[in-house]
Amino acid sequence: MNTLTIVRHGETIENTLDILQGQQPGTLSEKGFAQARRLAERLKDERFHHIYTSDLSRALITAEIVARYHPSTPFTVTPFLRERYFGSHEGISNWRARKDEIKKRNPFDGETKTAVTARAKQFLDELERDHTDAHLLLVGHYFINLRLCSAAMNAPIEELQKAPHAGNTSVTTLRVGRDRYEILTYNCTRHLD
Repeated sequence: MNTLTIVRHGETIENTLDILQGQQPGTLSEKGFAQARRLAERLKDERFHHIYTSDLSRALITAEIVARYHPSTPFTVTPFLRERYFGSHEGISNWRARKDEIKKRNPFDGETKTAVTARAKQFLDELERDHTDAHLLLVGHYFINLRLCSAAMNAPIEELQKAPHAGNTSVTTLRVGRDRYEILTYNCTRHLD
């Protein structure tokens, strides 16, 4: 069984402004850099066999900060871990409050939930094919991380959304194998306390 440590990037300036980022790069805020450093401290004694990160800068920079404690660990940048593409809705500020108005004005033209789930499953299949009994660090984003957990645990998204929200630099650790999994931590942010 592989162990997957799945983390979300540090806070971005866009997060603080309630801007829907999707596949825009995002800019870590000062708080986001501090969160990433605290995450790195938390994970410094872990023995990762490989680090995978989204190619979007907010996740990539977070992963690079963690990787400073793991200089000999292979490091791969992959579009599989990108956030969901929200099409013309990306870049809209105050999007939560304006969600209904935006949907009426702009039909959704982004990546479907089904497509993101398929991307997550394909990536997990590749990890299972390429690694055996490995501890892998995956640095991504809220939506793709949720889909990775759902696919790894074969659990409905609705069930996972009942759990604590995946805050910035939250850590989820799963041991996964064919048709079985074990949750070691889920959306944990104790390093920020």
